[in-house]
Amino acid sequence: MIAYDSRTPRQPPRRLSEQVRDQLAQSLLAEWGAPAGARDRLEHAVAVAAAALEAAERGLQPEELIIDLKSLESTVLGMDVTGGEQRRFHDWLVGACLKAFYRV
Repeated sequence: MIAYDSRTPRQPPRRLSEQVRDQLAQSLLAEWGAPAGARDRLEHAVAVAAAALEAAERGLQPEELIIDLKSLESTVLGMDVTGGEQRRFHDWLVGACLKAFYRV
């Protein structure tokens, strides 16, 4: 086992491109107010974000994709996911993200 060296420079966090982040932000705003059955646009945006040209080619791991997505969700919707409908929306969003990522 190799010991962790805290002096090793940390890599900057890997993120999605600004174009995809903008698309996700627009979709988040549109979808947050939409009825539960009308979330097709966001699923498409998440699929784009997880596509080979974004996540895989950039070398993002699934957890990095989720961290970036959660950051965007918090910034765009201004919400701290704590309960009720916010929690259900957040759980759905993360699930859709992982499904799209592993379909690639």
